Amino acid sequence: MRTELMDAQGGATDTGRIGRYATRRVLGTGAFATVWLGRDDELDAWVAIKVLADNWAHNAEVRGRFVEEARTLRRISDARVIGVHDIGTLPDGRSYFVMDHADGGTLADRLGRLTRAEALGYAVEVAQAVQVLHDHGVLHRDLKPSNLLLAKRAGRTDRLMVADLGTAKALAEASGLTLSAGTPAYMAPEQAHGRWGLDQRADVYGLGAVTHALLTGHPPFPGERDLAAVAFRDPATRPEPVDGGGPLDELLASALAFDPADRPQDAQEYADALVRIAVAEAAGRIDDRPTQLIPRAVDPAPRTTASGTTSGTTRPPVPPPRRTDESAVSARTPWEAREEAAPVEPVRPSAPEPARARLSAGGLVSIALLVFVVVAVATWLLLAVF
Repeated sequence: MRTELMDAQGGATDTGRIGRYATRRVLGTGAFATVWLGRDDELDAWVAIKVLADNWAHNAEVRGRFVEEARTLRRISDARVIGVHDIGTLPDGRSYFVMDHADGGTLADRLGRLTRAEALGYAVEVAQAVQVLHDHGVLHRDLKPSNLLLAKRAGRTDRLMVADLGTAKALAEASGLTLSAGTPAYMAPEQAHGRWGLDQRADVYGLGAVTHALLTGHPPFPGERDLAAVAFRDPATRPEPVDGGGPLDELLASALAFDPADRPQDAQEYADALVRIAVAEAAGRIDDRPTQLIPRAVDPAPRTTASGTTSGTTRPPVPPPRRTDESAVSARTPWEAREEAAPVEPVRPSAPEPARARLSAGGLVSIALLVFVVVAVATWLLLAVF
């Protein structure tokens, strides 16, 4: 049966197929294109097909940007950036390209439903993906939850993919004055007012805005719905706190600073800061529970590693006042520490012997929980990246 393929602007292809791809339904529409769910009959795989809108098909500038988006995505070829597998032109002159299908939706679908740990994990992954773009000389300029796609993976964290580079620009070209492009709620002020050239710090601002949205369910400055509101914001304005004034609030405030000079200088610096906060925060939740240790009769000598450092100094420090006794986070297990204690000549005392150094049951449980949480956070980050 003959079916017409219609896009949001009413343009039609000759059948319900695009090349070798059978179209199923519309996944999303935008100002310049429509994305269809398709089926690759030859490879027996689901794909997403982005088709240029009919009313832009003969605009050379828009068409050139559309094709360049496909070429840019193809050139990057990284698991954290959506992949492009094919490109072509429909009989009516519209360009299209074929991409990975993200069957897990987008991060916009999950706003307000993520745990804090999940939000921080995704934020780290997005920042690392953006650094990949920057390493390839590409400035995204439109980072927002709806442009961050998810693909399901059995038994693992959903794979995150940065998509929609339609407004992306080469970093070499972005250093001069540029036209405004992007979404106001997630847009850096310099994109809105156009007085400064753009660099990777514009995307760092976008990362801060996305992180805030993942944590709160809404962008950092909800009232900014147009370019003027972004461009003329009071530079002293800070985003709504998410951490009661803690390290995460300070990081977000710096990423969302009006002046690019006050932000982290690249996406990797921002990602590294998020990782430190996520690990320290996870450990801190357990550290807030007092660990009760009975004092040792004899303090063991610290064990020295091959690098010449003691095992008790290898764990990253946790901000005070959550930990004041570094020996409590030593890499030694309780039974290793006990075996390393100086030997005591066995005697049978006539009076009751003082209590031997030992961990209480509550202390052992607390340490086990601490190790579990830190390992869980590290596992989340590793799974997200790979």
